Amino acid sequence: MELLTVMVCVELSGADDVVAVHLWAKAKLDWLRGFVKHGGGIPSHDTLGRVFGMIAPKSLKPPSDAGWAW
Repeated sequence: MELLTVMVCVELSGADDVVAVHLWAKAKLDWLRGFVKHGGGIPSHDTLGRVFGMIAPKSLKPPSDAGWAW
């Protein structure tokens, strides 16, 4: 849940690669802890890249009948 929270916030902030994600999350860690624990801190950009490299892009899109424009 912690990583998902980071990714949603980062997407809204406009970061476009895992290094930018890591830097943003590290800078906002105290703020992020207001939502979820983040007991282990922010994962490295290498870890973020491995985790999100395993997610199939199609699994992140809503169903075509959801009415959202992508």
